[in-house]
Amino acid sequence: GRPWNRTVISVRQIPAVSNLGPLQSYLKNNYTYSPPGTIPSTLLRNGTSYQFNVTLCNFLGGCSMRFKWVSVSSNDSSIPFVAISGPGSLTISKRVALQLISSVYTVACNGKVSYSGIKYDWRLTLISSLNGANISQAAIRSIKSASQNPTVFSLPTYTLPANGLYSIKLVATSLSSSLSSAAEVKVTVSQGSIVAVIDGGASRFIQQNVVEVIDGSKSYDQDVQNLYGAKAGLSYRWSCVQRDPFFQADCADVLYFLGSKTSEKLSVFSNQTNALNHSVVVTMTVFDSTRSSTASLVIRITRQRINTLSITTSPSTLQAISTSSSLTLSTAVQIFD
Repeated sequence: GRPWNRTVISVRQIPAVSNLGPLQSYLKNNYTYSPPGTIPSTLLRNGTSYQFNVTLCNFLGGCSMRFKWVSVSSNDSSIPFVAISGPGSLTISKRVALQLISSVYTVACNGKVSYSGIKYDWRLTLISSLNGANISQAAIRSIKSASQNPTVFSLPTYTLPANGLYSIKLVATSLSSSLSSAAEVKVTVSQGSIVAVIDGGASRFIQQNVVEVIDGSKSYDQDVQNLYGAKAGLSYRWSCVQRDPFFQADCADVLYFLGSKTSEKLSVFSNQTNALNHSVVVTMTVFDSTRSSTASLVIRITRQRINTLSITTSPSTLQAISTSSSLTLSTAVQIFD
């Protein structure tokens, strides 16, 4: 961008116990604004406070002024410098582990940097619940970092409830001076999706006069660990339309639904002679109170006995695969002579 048209920086000292001439001269003649420069410690007096006033004006004549108070400690053990790597706000899902890495140190007046003699206090709090979620502040405060390294804050997958905005703050205290400083990261845990899964793929043949089971029990909620179908709190609804040789809004002339249309598994049956070589689309809708997902299965009716091939590996185990790991898929095959 354009350089500033005018820059003015002034300073005052409280209490006014020393000559500010050298400091003012340095700010006027040596200090750089972009990137921000540093002020030598020799120009500052221990046990005093300074108010720095900065005015910046652009080429159009627009100006803005801000000020900043800086207190200089008389204790040789400085206030800890605290930083948490990465952005100040994150958005993750429940199925992702969280890890925050900090950098904390003190700098003595002689310039010596020390990473020891520091107490680390990580604090996790709930800022707000999102989308009507009911999250307990007390339960969140009780969650502790899983890391044995005090410079690292880590949480395993599925620890923080979804639909929550959280504050993770590190307060670092110098054990020699008892002075503290802090850094904070805000973490939003977004709600995952419901994933509808029909076992056996997206199309199949069904033999006439044979009951076939369509299995949707492997559907899952990305926010629920190691549970599937109804055990994960999911509800089901099945529907059907005829696709070939002509469209029809239902498939009652081709395929019968046996049992409940709201269960994980749907039993179907066809004994109509005129249903041969017809195809229908069975749709499964999986849902909870706020989310839903659908999966469809194209079915064609035949007299022939059906060979079957299905992948039995759970889809949820394939969400994240390391590049250093091999991919293994398990299958089931049934062949009729």
